[in-house]
Amino acid sequence: MSHAPHIVSTRKLTSAKVDDLSVAGWKFTDHDFISKAISVPAELDARSIHNFIVLTSITGVKAFLQIVKHLNLNREDYIVYCISRGTKEYAAASKVNIKSTASTASALADEILHDVEVKAVTYIGSNLRREELSEKLKNAGVLVHDVIAYRTAFTPMAITESYEGIVFFSPSAVDSFLSSNPLKQVPCFCIGQTTADYAKQCGYKKTYIPVAPSEDILIQTMIDYY
Repeated sequence: MSHAPHIVSTRKLTSAKVDDLSVAGWKFTDHDFISKAISVPAELDARSIHNFIVLTSITGVKAFLQIVKHLNLNREDYIVYCISRGTKEYAAASKVNIKSTASTASALADEILHDVEVKAVTYIGSNLRREELSEKLKNAGVLVHDVIAYRTAFTPMAITESYEGIVFFSPSAVDSFLSSNPLKQVPCFCIGQTTADYAKQCGYKKTYIPVAPSEDILIQTMIDYY
């Protein structure tokens, strides 16, 4: 690319690399296209929480920790299956008992089904989420207790200027962006495989993910592309 690109990010960026790029002439439009608020259901009680826990986002891990604290539970009593990369790293740092991980929700369901001990799971997630994990488990005879422990809301913004790339941090951000903007075939830089796969499903043809799930490395991936 002969000129410094205009990049749209669907989350406010904190990377110091962005400041350096701005000095070099890059333009960034960053806006939080989704908001998340943890809210433990009032009717939830300890007896309803199964020993096997499913977590598919960092916010889900935070919600699980709040549930453990709210219900005065011992987190070590629960066996966790979670999405890899960022979610796994946050869960491990929070001393969660991780049994297995996978890069996508569907692959995580397969990991769970490989464990013959698992007859029921508690899936702690958002009001907005894809259903392939729950459906795959239910179709295989596993009881899924869905706990909506945080709320995800779209906070979209129309992008009126031309842009050459876009950064996505979740499938929900893809949906929020497309709710107010037309699909444009530009390179997509996605925080992880699940987000990249969903962007492709929505019509984006060029998706790129970092070697590790951090904003700095994601921005570096974008720098290397351009």
